Amino acid sequence: GTVRLKKKLDFENARERQFNLTITVEDLDFSSVAVCLIEVEDSNDHSPAFLSQFIQTNPIFEDVPVGTTVTTVRATDKDSDLNGKITYSIKSDSDPLRQFVVDQFGHVVVAKALDREAIQKYTLIVQASDQGTPTRTGSVTVLINLLDINDNGPRFESRYMPVVWENTLKPEIVHMNHTSKLLHA
Repeated sequence: GTVRLKKKLDFENARERQFNLTITVEDLDFSSVAVCLIEVEDSNDHSPAFLSQFIQTNPIFEDVPVGTTVTTVRATDKDSDLNGKITYSIKSDSDPLRQFVVDQFGHVVVAKALDREAIQKYTLIVQASDQGTPTRTGSVTVLINLLDINDNGPRFESRYMPVVWENTLKPEIVHMNHTSKLLHA
């Protein structure tokens, strides 16, 4: 005979992980009993999921030390064993200069010195991947705004050669066009 399922099983339902069947076979004269233990294996049918799809951190100063934790993300996966074991990564196209890393615990950490004059905000996509086959993923967007510090002095746009006439009777004011990156912060 053949044992077939009447409905789809769900490993995540604890009552559907193991079945103990007693099978009886009879004919007109004899009968036989067999005990059959069926253990259900988990399939990788769930993706890692974050509680929120978007996190905006508190703004950080551009001079925070390398190694500073900016935020912590956490994903869960309803699957078990390797199907539910999660690793984190930052999608490279969301952080092409690799300014941040995410560790195995979901801590998003400053990996390189930051410069607000170069990049004012980061929109990182943190991905959670399970170890099942095929691998399933989930993601969260992390927005990090940088605060400026006074790390740049004023600069002239170009060399300036003022002209002062020799016969001027009163003091003459010479205006120079200057800029500072701090003026635009």
